[in-house]
Amino acid sequence: MGINGGDTFSVKVIENAVVHAAEPWKDHWVPFTNFDLVVPPFDNSSIFFFKKPSHGSFTTIIDSLKNSLSQVLSIFPPLAGKIEWNGDIGENQIHCNNQGVDFVVAVADVQLKQLNFYSLDECVEGKLTSRNNRGIINVQVTKLSCGGIVISFLNNHRIVDGYSANMFMSAWADMTRHKTTFIRPSFERSYLKPRSPTTYSPLIEDMFTMFQPPPNPTEDISDDDDYILVNRLYYIKGEQLIKLQMLASENGCKRSKVVSFTSFLWKQVAMSMEDSGKHSEVCNIEVPVDGRKRLSDKCDDEKGKQMNSYFGNLISLPFGSKIPQELKGMSLSNVASEVHKFLEPATTKEHFLDIIDFVEEYRPRPLMSKAFVGDGMAFAVSAGQRFETMNEIDFGFGKVTFGTCHLPSNRIDSFVMAMCSPKNNEDWVVFMRMPKKHLNYIEIQGCYRLVPNPYKNKEPIKTKWIFKNKKDENGVVVRNKAHLVAKGFCQQDGIDYNETFAPVARIEAIRMFLAYVAYKNFTVYQMDVKTAFLNGVLKEEVYVDQQEGFVNSKHPDYVYRLDKALYGLKQAPRAWHDVVTAFLLKSGFNKGSIDTTLFIKRQGSDIILFQIYVDDIIFGSTNSKYCKNFSALMISKYQTNPKESHFQAVKRIFRYLKGTLNLGLWYPKDTGFQLVAYLDADHAGCKLDRKCTS
Repeated sequence: MGINGGDTFSVKVIENAVVHAAEPWKDHWVPFTNFDLVVPPFDNSSIFFFKKPSHGSFTTIIDSLKNSLSQVLSIFPPLAGKIEWNGDIGENQIHCNNQGVDFVVAVADVQLKQLNFYSLDECVEGKLTSRNNRGIINVQVTKLSCGGIVISFLNNHRIVDGYSANMFMSAWADMTRHKTTFIRPSFERSYLKPRSPTTYSPLIEDMFTMFQPPPNPTEDISDDDDYILVNRLYYIKGEQLIKLQMLASENGCKRSKVVSFTSFLWKQVAMSMEDSGKHSEVCNIEVPVDGRKRLSDKCDDEKGKQMNSYFGNLISLPFGSKIPQELKGMSLSNVASEVHKFLEPATTKEHFLDIIDFVEEYRPRPLMSKAFVGDGMAFAVSAGQRFETMNEIDFGFGKVTFGTCHLPSNRIDSFVMAMCSPKNNEDWVVFMRMPKKHLNYIEIQGCYRLVPNPYKNKEPIKTKWIFKNKKDENGVVVRNKAHLVAKGFCQQDGIDYNETFAPVARIEAIRMFLAYVAYKNFTVYQMDVKTAFLNGVLKEEVYVDQQEGFVNSKHPDYVYRLDKALYGLKQAPRAWHDVVTAFLLKSGFNKGSIDTTLFIKRQGSDIILFQIYVDDIIFGSTNSKYCKNFSALMISKYQTNPKESHFQAVKRIFRYLKGTLNLGLWYPKDTGFQLVAYLDADHAGCKLDRKCTS
């Protein structure tokens, strides 16, 4: 997969090269600092997308990138080396031996506009980025079928933090465009030596612990598919960030956008845990803090310059810890106060000096953040420093159209990075790697926004809580469920809605579908779309009152404007049908001219059939691969859960049949598929008007 339509695209590697640092260079060792030892030895990627260059062939561009990379590696010698044991020192260090950087050149049969950035796992890993099998970094340059170019930079995070990655990419771009660069990284370690004697506050002991290797990534971390880690990408408008900032600052303390966004995520993940019944598990959130400015505070100009150009990790990893029930009952401004509380101690020079001293007592053993130790949910939120100068990364063939990071599938930590959009610095592109269930929950919450009441003489639509008890097979209550629904009977035609009709598959259409399936001898799958109507995008302006028990204390007279439908709205079925129809048409399906609930897609000699019955879907294909691809696409977009066993649910359509549910309509595959019609008509049977009865 990897294309918006759900199809696959292929990537062909046309060259595997190794780029070495240009002369002069010398063989030497660079030690790890104590800050390097608190960062897990994981890989991550930076990916930059460019439109088709206005000049120069792809071959010329590749040659230029290789030559400039060779030049810039002479300025960044550790990146052309490897991590090895230094017997003279007795610990692992970076051996600057100029073994070179793997440089992969590839072509992909996909256009930039076709890439599915929502599901990054489908279009990035193993395709637009390569695996780092050796060394500190590797590079892949891919040409798309539209002529666009993708440059990916995969690195060992223990050596290269976000600030350093940004420094390297900017220097490489300068060298490609101008044949020189003013960027001069510093690998000076003397400023980061421990004090004598070492001393640190108890706060540091609460922050770090001994590094624990992650479990085998090939083993299932959960029996529940909902908790598989997935990578997704989101775009947030600047005005939405400002509104979020206002909500986080309601208690009179102005919060930054990063703190506001972090607070929002922390509460949303906690509420998702609460919704899943994980009331007592802890929810930890970590926010990395860069130490360059802190360590250069009250220092001479020379040391200040060294800190600003320092290449390597200089971060602290403060975190907050709460159980979901605590966060659920707090306003966003109170959550922001909690975030500020654990961040504030990590913003001083003394704090970073304490980290140096603390790690020295464990050196050379690596450490890790305590946030990711133990059960519960933990995730980190970064401000995306590697992308802070994205607009300045220009290799001579155009500005960056789009940039993001990506975490390989073997990483088991949850991570969020907020980056400025290259189109508008006020907007954010947000990369999120989290359990699928939490991401789905956050997406569903984007159904409404709090606004002033636009009505003068009319009340907004009322809402109501529906409470249900979920019981097991023994009748024991295992979960309490609450659903918010709109009182649709209060809606007025022409004001709150215009059209409500949504086509529904007829029983005859279902019969023909199953008959054709039996004739073609392929498997039918059935899926039920969870919270289907909440995916429906509203065309009208619809306002509902604030939910009972969740009235905003600062704006009790405000109302919610719905961006997506709620159950109970008259137009909810229509809105859902429009969304899924647009999605299928965009994915290459053709809608039936007579039965508009039937969608067909042909790929060569294979065919895919798709039939909609409100929020139930049945589909099948002559090629099982397309069913799997389509299932994965629907799961990622609409949280469906298709299983072959669900086919039994289709029998509810035939409940008019007497007897057991094991009885059904028999469509043997060897009887042919010729259309046979029967007519029972009384021609001109009515003696008054001579009409026919049939």
